[in-house]
Parts: sequence; structure tokens; C-alpha cells
Amino acid sequence: MNPKERARLVDALGSAIADGGQSLGQVPQILRKLLEEDAWKDFETQMGKHITYTRFEDFVTTPPLAGLGTTVDLIKDIVSKDIEAQKLLAKALRHPRGTNRFTIDSTVGAIYQKKDNDEPNQLALPEEKQEKKQERYGQRILRLEKKAPELYAQVLAGEKTVYAAAIEAEIDHPTMTVTLDSPKSAASLIAKASPVFIEELKRLLNDIKEAL
Repeated sequence: MNPKERARLVDALGSAIADGGQSLGQVPQILRKLLEEDAWKDFETQMGKHITYTRFEDFVTTPPLAGLGTTVDLIKDIVSKDIEAQKLLAKALRHPRGTNRFTIDSTVGAIYQKKDNDEPNQLALPEEKQEKKQERYGQRILRLEKKAPELYAQVLAGEKTVYAAAIEAEIDHPTMTVTLDSPKSAASLIAKASPVFIEELKRLLNDIKEAL
């Protein structure tokens, strides 16, 4: 598939998303083809502009004709019933180690650039949190598919969130945010904590009490 053929695939996907309605039914099939061919990574627009990407999120959010001009969350919703499209999408959202986390747009210029194997960059762009969220989503759903196919199917059917399924499959550990000077937070912590956590907490509190 040459750059112009890849661009036609990009245009078809963008048009189906933009048109909405019945056209959205075409999105999973077009998306599967686009991801299978990696057509989003390198194509030539109708205006003759050569476009390249290293991150799928950047391709999705960039306005047409250089991108889709939408959000990753919307695409996830549209293909939520298509298992193959979900699998390909999850893989596309993964960030291989050593690849650029922030794509440089030659028409705008980049302020900062960071690699996954670099030291943490204190001047990282605000979008980093969202990028990490997308990366975790991709990792979780791929691990769910391998480790817990039944839970994976429930996620695709909209019966469970990826996070809840990952907890149930013991891929992730449950977490919560607490306010350290709030009695309500202490009560919530005890209510949600596992028996093992509570036993260890009791032991530590007893050690503190004896030390006093």
C-alpha cells in the first residue's frame, strides 16, 4: 500500500467518524484495515503533504487531513462491540520503550521531547498524564485477553470497566486516595482494604502503641 492509498484509508475513516449516524457502523472495519496496514504512520494527503506519526493518539487528535480530528475515547466507544478492532487499537496505543512520548509537529515545532528510557523530565507537557492513562489501558486490555478471556469479553460488552476487570483478574491492585487527617478516610480505608492489609495495619499500630 503506497502513501496515497494509505491516505484514502485515513480519509475514509475520518469521513465515517465525522458523518456519524449509520456511517459509524463502517468505522470498525475501516479501523481494522488501517491498523493492520499501519496506514496511520505514514501517508500523503490530497494536498500532497507527507505525514508521519510515531504515536496513534497524535494521529487521532490532529485535525483533518493530517489526522482524524477526534478523541481516542470516542473511537473506543465506536468499536466497543468489535473484538478484533479493540485488540488492534490496544496494540496501537502501546508505547514501545525508547520511542518518543511526544510527537514533533513540523508545522508547529516541539517545546519538549522525552523518551521512555530517559530520566523524568520536570518540564514534561501536561498531556503526559493522559498519555500514561492511554498506555495503561492498552497494557491492561492485552493482559486481560491473555490471562482472563471471560473478563476481557465482559469489558468489550460494556459490563465491566477495564480497571475493575484488571483488579478481578489480579493484574492490578486496588487503590484509593485518602485524606490523612480525615476520620472518614480512615473508615473508608478499613471498609475497602483486604484482610491481609488490615492484619498488617493492626500489627503496625500495635507496634506503635507498645513503643509509646
